[in-house]
Amino acid sequence: MSDDETNAMIIKIVFIFAIWLECFAAGIIPAKSERFRSSPSILGISNSFAGGVFIAIAFMHILPEAVENYNKHIED
Repeated sequence: MSDDETNAMIIKIVFIFAIWLECFAAGIIPAKSERFRSSPSILGISNSFAGGVFIAIAFMHILPEAVENYNKHIED
C-alpha cells in the first residue's frame, strides 16, 4: 500500500470510532438523564424522531436500487 492509501485507511478508522462514540453518547444520554425518564412526552418525541431516521435510512438505501431496476425494465 502506498502512503496515500495508508493515510486514507487511518482517517477512515479514526472517523469510524469518532462516529461510534458520538452515536453511543447520543444514545446513552436519554437513558441516563432524569429529565428524559420522568417525562414521557420527551421520550415519545425522541422515539418518533429515531423511527423517522430509521425509515429515512431505509428509503435512501432502497430508492437507488429501485430506480436502477425501473430503468433496466423500461429499457428492455
